[in-house]
Amino acid sequence: MIALAILVLVLVAALQNQAQSVSMSGEARFLTTAALLARGKMALLESQGGNAPEEETGTFEEPWSDFQWKTTVEETQIAKIRKRIVSVSMKGAGFRPYVIELYR
Repeated sequence: MIALAILVLVLVAALQNQAQSVSMSGEARFLTTAALLARGKMALLESQGGNAPEEETGTFEEPWSDFQWKTTVEETQIAKIRKRIVSVSMKGAGFRPYVIELYR
């Protein structure tokens, strides 16, 4: 009976470890994809220069249609320096948005 209890405890711990591993793998996949998409969106925002809108939102094209983006351009207290923010999130996922900021 004691051996069965120990076996159950070990099995529960192993299953919990496996579930956590799967969750971390999903988050790593999100962060990798979101980082690449955010960098691409920031490059596009930079190419617009002074003509970039103050705020804009949208979704990416296939195969990344699950990802949505938001760009914000703000003035700073320093003359001719603007703060550009790109935020990428995934629809229906519990992950925090991936955010990059650039001052230029």
